[in-house]
Amino acid sequence: MTMGVHGIMITPEKMLVKTVHNRLETLPQENQDRFIVVDSVPEKVQMRGKGAKRYINPKTKEQWVEYEDRALTVEESAEDQVTAVKEQTTKLSELSTKLDRLITLQTAANDLAKGV
Repeated sequence: MTMGVHGIMITPEKMLVKTVHNRLETLPQENQDRFIVVDSVPEKVQMRGKGAKRYINPKTKEQWVEYEDRALTVEESAEDQVTAVKEQTTKLSELSTKLDRLITLQTAANDLAKGV
């Protein structure tokens, strides 16, 4: 099984990989000739807020992945909102506990002042 990559030339030493074909031998020869034959392709690691692009040096067949900032996905934005709500809920709970303690102390102080 022959694997190949094809893409857009950025410079003579850098091609943005747009297509990875796992079975070049199934293509007509004229289509096979457009691909650079490789043994494997580097995996793209999913990273929050980052987009991955594969590149290859057509002369050396060296391959790499570059990551660039991208807008958050709907899921990532929703996760941020859930985290923010949880943090606010925790803070409110802590404040509520402190307020309850203050009320208890104030009540005790008032009782002492009345001589109870």
